[in-house]
This record gives sequence, structure tokens and C-alpha cells, in this order.
Amino acid sequence: MLIPFFAVGFSPQDYILVIYLRMAINEFQADLKFLTTDKLFYYMVNELLVKKIQTAGVCIELEEIKDAEIHDRSAWVGIASWVNLAVKDDFIIKHYSPQTVAYADFIEQFKSLAVMFKGDGKAKEPWVDYAPLSVWFMAKDKSNLRFLITSGTIDKIILALESAFQIISDYNKRKSTLIKSALKVVFVQPDNIKYLRFISEKWEVINPLFEASEGVSKRYLEKNDYRIKKPWIVFQKENLHRYKITSNNWVLEFDKLETLMLQPNDVSIYSSISDHNLDLAYSFYKETILPRHKSYHGSFPVLEQQQEYFNYFQLIITSIIFAYTALEAFANICIPDNYTIEEEKQGIKTIYSKTGIERTFSLRDKFKRVLSDVLQTSEPSQEKWWSKFIALEKLRNEIIHTKQSDTAERYSTLLSKSIFELIKVHKIVIGYYGHYINLNKPGLLDEFPYKFGYDNVVAGVTESPEYRQWIKDNKMHMAFLKASKQTSGK
Repeated sequence: MLIPFFAVGFSPQDYILVIYLRMAINEFQADLKFLTTDKLFYYMVNELLVKKIQTAGVCIELEEIKDAEIHDRSAWVGIASWVNLAVKDDFIIKHYSPQTVAYADFIEQFKSLAVMFKGDGKAKEPWVDYAPLSVWFMAKDKSNLRFLITSGTIDKIILALESAFQIISDYNKRKSTLIKSALKVVFVQPDNIKYLRFISEKWEVINPLFEASEGVSKRYLEKNDYRIKKPWIVFQKENLHRYKITSNNWVLEFDKLETLMLQPNDVSIYSSISDHNLDLAYSFYKETILPRHKSYHGSFPVLEQQQEYFNYFQLIITSIIFAYTALEAFANICIPDNYTIEEEKQGIKTIYSKTGIERTFSLRDKFKRVLSDVLQTSEPSQEKWWSKFIALEKLRNEIIHTKQSDTAERYSTLLSKSIFELIKVHKIVIGYYGHYINLNKPGLLDEFPYKFGYDNVVAGVTESPEYRQWIKDNKMHMAFLKASKQTSGK
């Protein structure tokens, strides 16, 4: 049915191009087919590879086509690669799997072509978000796999190519692999293209919806303060370049006034307070205390310097308290509303609700007993950051529950060189849990603070081209995310 295409801005000519794309990529007689988007690339493939093939066996077709004929402008990847290599299953069965002499010859000649995509690995490549080389494969289940190869050394490009062939070899078999499992659940647009990207010497499946939402979320951040809560985003399924974004607004009432503003993220606010005071404290430490260590004098600071010490103590204490408070706020937002813990002591059972856990359990217990369950994490006490976190918790508790007998020791600790890394550990801890939220509890991403490594959100999808329907679908998506945070991770 053509109506959906026209409704989102497609013309009949565009639809014909989509059909041609599928024919050009998937319907050919040879083992391999190169499609180039320019006469220069056609010439290079022909001269550097096709003409240099010395061993008969691998049959190759070569065709020059226009950019618009190799990609759909509404697709997630809207730019055609310079060189597109379409692979037939026969090539994998007859040449790659048995590693024939003809296959070895093809790979050897491909190295000359790979020079076109070579990067030195030092400077940022101009095509960092662009794949000049793509490998295409139409699987038996009609999934259109597209392997995106950016740049790198010749060896890395060859490794990417041969690894792509291995994935193609595995895909049509009954053999289960992590890549195959990921490809089964990834979001796909109507063109049914499933993307993979070569990272750290291995292929990873790309979720276009995830990539699109991350991009929109980051652009949203560029226009707003990083301490805000993340927005809600709904994309149009057939065109991920079209979306509806809704900010988290609230109304604050005070002194008979009402103020409509973006809602802040508690974790961001507290962490920002900690960072600000830590920076000021470190400036004093670097300018006043470190010189004393170098010169081995000044055991008795003058009165003016002692006043600066007191200012330093205020800054570092504030930083410690709010670093820990940021962790407390973070742990509490990760606890689902209906989550409970049951304990039995001396025959008496006690059931703790979310509120009871927040008030009763220590932060270390929340990490070890609650978040490890809800987010399905590894054992936190075995992580490298755990000992620093415990030291931060101990110091914070000593500050809050001050004991006169420990005062000298406590203030000495505040002047130690290690205090700065101790406070910074709160960011490492939040980043650690961000990984598991992204992996196992993505509905919490809209609560996760910006600038901690996971700026993406869980986006909604609408199939309607109507703007009013997008708004309705956005509200449904917001309700869904809220509901998903009510349930535990068990």
C-alpha cells in the first residue's frame, strides 16, 4: 500500500527508487556486486580490484549508480557509501567457508582497494559518522543486513570485511549467536535494513531508534542546562528524522507566586554542588597547601592563612556531603514503587516497602541488596570503586554525626591528597549503575542524569503521520515509562 509512503513525504518517484534499491543490491547473478556512487569510485574498484583478480572462480559485477538509488532519504542512514559490496550466499558457501584459492586472491586484491578507506588512527577522520564502505546481504528471512565500515588500517578493514563474511555465514544457519539474537530484536524501519558497526575489532548491532534518540537527546541538552530531567521523545516509525519532543515541566508555587520551569534532576543538582565546591577547594589546595609540601616549611600558618583553611574546610565538607547525597538520591530513584524486602528476626517478619527501604537501609545495603537485584548488577563490593565509596560513606557519617574525640583525625583527613579522588568516586558509582540501567532497566534512563555517560532515553514510536496523533502517542509513551518504573527487576 503506497499511502503511508506518500503521507510522510514520499513521491511515486521515491517509491520507485526504493524498489530499485532492493533490486540493485539483492538481485544480481554474480557472487559479488560492487555498486559505486561516482565515476571515480567505479574506476578505483575496477582498476584496483576487478582487473587485478588473477584466479578464476569469484564472479564480480560492477555498476555505477546515483546516491538516491542506493539509499532511502527517510532511512536512518541517509547517505550512500562510496562503495557498496553486495554479497550472495553462494559466495559464502563456495568460497568463504572453504577458504578457496579464489577467495584468498580476492582478499589480497581487496587490500589495494582498502587504501581508499585507510585512516592513521590519530586525527579525527572527516567521515567519523559516515561509512564510506558498506557490505550488504539479503538473508533467507528477508532481513537486509548492512555492515558499515568507516576507516582504519588496511588490516583492520580486512578484518572487518572477513568478520562480516563470518556473520553472514552464521546467519542463515540454525546456529545461534549473540549477533543473530541481537538482530532479531533490533528496531527496523519499513525498508527492513538492519545495521551493524565495526567497533573495537568486532561487529555490533546498531539500534537506529536508540541512535536517533541519543542524538535528539544530546541536541536537546545543547539548548538547555545539563541539570534538567531528560525529555520524552516519540519518533515516526517510517522516518526517524521526524519526532516529537516533550520537556519535563512543573509549576512551583511559593509566596503566592507560580513559576513554570523545566524540572531539575536531583542527582545532577547535588553532584553539581559537589563538583563546584570541590573545584574551589582544589584551587586553594594547589595554591596554598602543595607549596608547603615542596618547601618543607610553614607548619604554623599565619592567621590570614588559617582563615583560608577554614574556607577550605567549608568547601570540602560541602563537597563530601553532596557527593554522598547525590548517590543517595540516585539509589532511591532506582527502587521501584512496588518493590519490597522481607526480613525475619527472632520469629518476627518485617516487610519493607520502597519508603521503608529509603528510610531504613544504609546506602551500602541499597547498593548490595536492592540495586543488585533491581538492575541485575555484578556484586558491587567486588568492584574497584567499592573501597573508596566505603571511605566516602564513613567520612560523610563522621561529619554528619560529629564526635568530638574524632575531630582532629577527621580534619586531617580533609587535608589529605586522597580526599579529591575519594569525592570523585560518586561519579564512577553512578556511571557503573548507568551501564546496568541501560542494559536491564532502560525505562529508568529518563531519570538518569545527563553527563554521566548515558544521555540517551527510551523513545516511543508512532506509525501515524498526523501531528495531533503524535501528541497522543507521546502521552501514552510517558505513561508507559512511568508504569515500567513501578515494577521491580526480579
